[in-house]
Amino acid sequence: MKKDLDYKVDEKLKAIQLTDEGINKAEQLLGIENIYTEKGIKYVHHLETAVKAQAIYEKPTVIIAHTIPGKGVDFMENDYKWHGTPPDLQDVDGAPPKGQQAKTALNELRTLQGQIESEHQS
Repeated sequence: MKKDLDYKVDEKLKAIQLTDEGINKAEQLLGIENIYTEKGIKYVHHLETAVKAQAIYEKPTVIIAHTIPGKGVDFMENDYKWHGTPPDLQDVDGAPPKGQQAKTALNELRTLQGQIESEHQS
């Protein structure tokens, strides 16, 4: 998005307004015919917030992530029992012994499950 082409900035109000060009660009990138319909409206707030963060604060202040619990650790991946729970608190089928769970999980994350070497390997 380009200032003055895709959006206008109101410095006094610390606000942005998408131009027709900006709306068209967003619709094209998202593959939506009209961003202001039921199918696209969910993106409007995120789009305006991201543009405002860059235009007014000159830094990214929004991070949108789709996360997978335990990603990269085979005995934790996609198991919601691990959400917010550190290893070593419970026994899990397929997991290392209790005393080794945290070390194994950390090593698997650092090495992408053995695909790369880590400077932290012990």
